[in-house]
Amino acid sequence: MSATDIEHLQVVGKDAQVARQQFILKDDQEQLWRYLSFLEAGRVDFVLDNSGFELFTDLVFADFLVTYTPYVATVYFHPKLIPWFVSDVTPPDFQHVFTSLLDPSFFPTPVGDTSTPPLEHITRMVTRWEQYVEQGIFNLSVPSDTPLGSHAPAAEFWTSPWPYWSMEFHAPELFESLKKSDLVIFKGDLNYRKLVGDVRWPTWTPFEAAIGPLAGSFPLLSLRTNKADVVVGVDKEVAEKLDSSSEEWRVNGRYALISFLPRSKPVGLGRPHLGE
Repeated sequence: MSATDIEHLQVVGKDAQVARQQFILKDDQEQLWRYLSFLEAGRVDFVLDNSGFELFTDLVFADFLVTYTPYVATVYFHPKLIPWFVSDVTPPDFQHVFTSLLDPSFFPTPVGDTSTPPLEHITRMVTRWEQYVEQGIFNLSVPSDTPLGSHAPAAEFWTSPWPYWSMEFHAPELFESLKKSDLVIFKGDLNYRKLVGDVRWPTWTPFEAAIGPLAGSFPLLSLRTNKADVVVGVDKEVAEKLDSSSEEWRVNGRYALISFLPRSKPVGLGRPHLGE
């Protein structure tokens, strides 16, 4: 994607939303918002993807939910213990983004402008995030000084060879923790592929079927731009039309999937384990 494409995606106005609707091949935004609007002081978990700007936007999203709505009171962020796909969020990245955003030298002065960039709003926001960390409103699933590659049951499953179908069997503590969440948000292409087993399902396979035993275990949201062949939940006619075109829609990063499933299994209900 070009820089212009990225700028266009970052525009949040109503007209821009309508213009890019054709690129969201599965869109559960309305169902998600209806669900969120019935929460009161709930818990949201982010299974993180990329560090840098994407982590910043994750924190902004979490800040919006906690600060400006009554629906969410606690957020847990789940990093990886190694940068599996180079840019994945690791524990040190969480604190690093705070430090960088509070450092005036991090923001270059625009060419031709010798004045200090207006950082007041960012400073106020990031200071609030630091207070949220101190108050236990924002939480990292492991300590931010956790060494890369170390043993940490709360995070090591994310870089294991297992599909997320196997979470209850291979990471029971993590699974039980996520069952307490009111919404678990899986960010990005890699997490999506692990959710659906990295299987090239027929594209019209329901998302609920593709994620297997996880379906209904906890409220689940996947936010993903297409960067691999694995795609589910797309109408057959739409997929066939795109496949017949010359556009590499499965991998070029221009198309997105917003997939939401509510909880359907009562908390504490035993289920068969999916083993090896």
